[in-house]
Formats: sequence, structure tokens, C-alpha cells
Amino acid sequence: TSGGASVLNRILTPMGTGAFHCGVEVYGWEWSYSDLAGPGSRADTGVFTCPPRCCQGHTYLKSVDMGKTSLTEKAVLILLQL
Repeated sequence: TSGGASVLNRILTPMGTGAFHCGVEVYGWEWSYSDLAGPGSRADTGVFTCPPRCCQGHTYLKSVDMGKTSLTEKAVLILLQL
């Protein structure tokens, strides 16, 4: 998270809100969306991947367990059209 967003989050987090990056970890990769193309990005969808908790330009805060997928790794990649 940028310097300005970090300051904002220090103020807003105690109130239960803030500006945060969100990614979903599936099969050892963190999947996210951005309107900016970058490394690991599909420019036509905005979906990109990076190692978990290592998204460039963001500071890791916490993980929330959302359970497990019943899809195979291949099915996840097909779903994401990679």
C-alpha cells in the first residue's frame, strides 16, 4: 500500500474500514485484479498473480481462511482462462 494509503489506513482501521488490496490464494498463488497491467498480468482481463502475501506495492496485513476449492488446479486455470 502506498505511503498515503498506509497513513489513511492507520486512521480508518480502528473504525473498521480502510483502503486495502485483496487477493485470493489458490494452489500456491495469490490472484488479484487491477486496472493497471503489470508483471503476471493478463492485460485483457486485469487478473494477475503473484506469490502469496508478496504483491508489489502493497503491505501484507492478514489472511482470512475462506476454505478450500473443490476444483482441480487445471480447472481453476481454465476458469481463469490462462
